[in-house]
Amino acid sequence: MTGQIVTAILLLGGSGSRFKASLPKQFLDLSGKKLFLYALETFLKSPLIHQVVIVCNENFLDLVTQTIYSDCKTDKSVVLIPGGASRQESAYAGLKACPQTDIVLIHDAARPFVTQEMIQKSIAAMSEYDAACVAIPCTDTLFQLDSTGNVTDILDRTQFHRAQTPQTFRYPVIMKAHNTALQNGVTSASDDCSLVVSLKKTIHLVPGREENIKVTQPTDLLMAEHIIARDL
Repeated sequence: MTGQIVTAILLLGGSGSRFKASLPKQFLDLSGKKLFLYALETFLKSPLIHQVVIVCNENFLDLVTQTIYSDCKTDKSVVLIPGGASRQESAYAGLKACPQTDIVLIHDAARPFVTQEMIQKSIAAMSEYDAACVAIPCTDTLFQLDSTGNVTDILDRTQFHRAQTPQTFRYPVIMKAHNTALQNGVTSASDDCSLVVSLKKTIHLVPGREENIKVTQPTDLLMAEHIIARDL
């Protein structure tokens, strides 16, 4: 991917309503530093990432600015912008705010354990594909339900994977996907790959890790503490 400019978009726009804490989860303390810093530092350390766009809940822009200024040392461009009312809107804002770029990785700040290997393999996939998503196989039995909540079928779990982030795209493709979604009245997509699927583009799967958890509940924060303690 020589000559390609790569941008990481880090989404911090969530309100953390499910976490029921005084701060959105991405700003909570995890082993001595704010949770969002783990993913941010990983992207900043990657030699493959040229710049980072942080999309933040507008009420916490000052907090993020102060945290980055005091805790992050980098010579890379870091752009901070306010997010939107939904994940889709925040991702779109991040895409529009990108400096000149060829490839973008979109990552949830609530996933602190993204790895350099995931980043490398995701970017490498762009030499052949328009989109890639870090994912892991389903290990649980999957039930299909009817409208009353009763089981109608047991699905073949080998045909399913659980999506994680980062999700990586050629920039023109993901921009077209977002613009097409808005033209079709789609405003609440839960992730960016779902928008690219509507363009009939192939999404390449990059192996993820069980440890690449998304912190959404208090128990997830305990699990994250355990992962850090285990890996010390």
